[in-house]
Amino acid sequence: MGQYHCIVNLDKHEFLNPWDMGEGAKLMEWGYGSGTMLTALAILLAVSNGRGGGDYHADEQDPSLGEWVGRWGGDRIAVVGDYAEDGDLAPEHHAGAIWTACTNAREGGMLPLAERIAENETKRPTYGDYVDGWNEKERAIEEMQPPYRNISAEMRRVIEADGYTHFEVETWTTRSMDGVETTSEHIKVVEGRKQLRPDMVIGV
Repeated sequence: MGQYHCIVNLDKHEFLNPWDMGEGAKLMEWGYGSGTMLTALAILLAVSNGRGGGDYHADEQDPSLGEWVGRWGGDRIAVVGDYAEDGDLAPEHHAGAIWTACTNAREGGMLPLAERIAENETKRPTYGDYVDGWNEKERAIEEMQPPYRNISAEMRRVIEADGYTHFEVETWTTRSMDGVETTSEHIKVVEGRKQLRPDMVIGV
């Protein structure tokens, strides 16, 4: 199966989730999609913004956006997938558990550790020793302090303020084989007009 990825700040414990940016979650989908993940990353890393044409200038009209421009500059950043293993990063990052930690944060929090492990144990008759690995991840997540925080909604607002890309929320309803219906929200990118950014603007 394909591997899903997110962009994580290992120092601030913040992350961008591609689904929340209207993108696919497979690595190469970002380069051929709407570009919102890479645009958000560029803004977060931009330490010398605002000094030339083509820079991000929406924060000049809305100063509250300024905290996101260059926010990740100088931090340790990684693209981490759901197939990551602990050895992919330094041990203190628990790389193998980052995707699960971010998913839990995206879905609105977690049950207490003991309850999560107890739930995993109910699946042991089916999944056997795989449950041991799941429990190890749950314990690793407890060591991630502060917990990971999803900043995708904030970065959608930053990108929209630039005036060329907009986002819509769609509600999807699915029905399982037993007839149970569930609804979920999905982000859709609505692109505006494209244009080159001028090096300078000469007024008359």
